[in-house]
Amino acid sequence: MVTRRPDCSDMIGNFYEFGPWRTSWDQRLHKNQYPWNQKFGVLFIDNPLGSDYSIAEKDEDIPVDQNRVAEHLYNALKEFYSTNLELKNRVLFVAGESYAGKYVPSLGHYILMKSKMGPIENVESNPFGNGIVNRSFKLGGLVIGNGLTDPEVQVQSHANVAYNLGLIDGKQRSHVELLARQVVGFIHKYQWFDAYKTRTALMDWIQNTSGIATPLDVRRSVPYHCSPTGKDFLAPFLNQKSVKAALNAEESAEWVPCNPRVRRAMANDTMKSV
Repeated sequence: MVTRRPDCSDMIGNFYEFGPWRTSWDQRLHKNQYPWNQKFGVLFIDNPLGSDYSIAEKDEDIPVDQNRVAEHLYNALKEFYSTNLELKNRVLFVAGESYAGKYVPSLGHYILMKSKMGPIENVESNPFGNGIVNRSFKLGGLVIGNGLTDPEVQVQSHANVAYNLGLIDGKQRSHVELLARQVVGFIHKYQWFDAYKTRTALMDWIQNTSGIATPLDVRRSVPYHCSPTGKDFLAPFLNQKSVKAALNAEESAEWVPCNPRVRRAMANDTMKSV
């Protein structure tokens, strides 16, 4: 499972959407009533390098495009299956939301390319068709929810979506449409950083104008991991030594919701379509 903005943590999706546990202001774990792992085995992967608990010692170590991200994810899966041999015959479904609309197809494509370099055979146990056996794992399918896959097309929908949700009025919609046209113009000129900056300004403008905490859930006035007063209670929980030890994270790793170093590194990739 890979989720969120390129610089933001998968732990937010884990603890506040479909993972097995919830955490709140009391710094304790509470069972999620409807976790995905009731039906499936779920693995969250910190990515790109430098996000979540993963450590990028130098800025140059952080991926700058989907090819490098896919390579890192592929190697992470190989390592996971090599240390969990009892899972090697399970069919793998790569799933994600938001920016994973790029990660998921990129990783799927990378796995398919790697499969051409190794033996391929049918997987009869896959109910969705034949899987691909490639050394360490079997690919059964891809799952994308609310994903950013084609930014040029999707940025042109933001104004109407925000308007129809009641977040902005007609005059404000015209302003968002103007910003979207500017983004598309930069994309056509391959000015990726300018496209990224303008689209970021567009999203920030909608968020600031409407007062929503996150475009992922427009009903919220504070982020998932914050109290009604805006106090972050997830970071203190995940930075406890006992929690890091339980998750096999490096003790020196500091968990933050979003890492600006990663965001800068991935900026030019943001507005490129898969």
